[in-house]
Amino acid sequence: MKHAFLITLLCILCCSPGSARDLVRGYRGFVEWDNAIGKTDYWNDEILDYDKDTLWFLGLSTSHGFQFNPHLYIGIGCMLSCANPTGDITIPVFADIRYDAKFGKFTPFVDFRGGFYSDGTSYGGLYITPTIGYSFQHAKKINFNLGLGVTLRDVKVFYSPEYESERKMNTLFTIRFSIDFK
Repeated sequence: MKHAFLITLLCILCCSPGSARDLVRGYRGFVEWDNAIGKTDYWNDEILDYDKDTLWFLGLSTSHGFQFNPHLYIGIGCMLSCANPTGDITIPVFADIRYDAKFGKFTPFVDFRGGFYSDGTSYGGLYITPTIGYSFQHAKKINFNLGLGVTLRDVKVFYSPEYESERKMNTLFTIRFSIDFK
């Protein structure tokens, strides 16, 4: 079922006749709804130890920066993300680099975010998320964007009773819906 949905979504994106507005030099901002799912190491209060299970991270993010030319955007942003079913909250802060292409009416983009996140403890870590997607024009100064990507999160896992730790990189599949404005 999941595969059929993703294949249908990709076909719609590739065949869509809409194109995004032309980008001009100046301020550009994004408001985004992020979804990330994958096997993740997390602290389980029931067993008082670390566990690895599938978690769904649901978040809202914003990024603001400068559009240097019709293709290159560089900005900074932050996100508030909550993990389901654990309820853990993370706050990534990141640099955002985006390349918008335009091939006739076909308007794909590539986006790369890199930074760090905090999870309410001192054990936050590295946050990296590359995304590819498609822009849809809605109004003169607004575009809708749909992106698919991967989120890499660096997690510090402690082993008791010695309190030794190791860092692990968790990989999450990401879908991002956004609105960009000028």
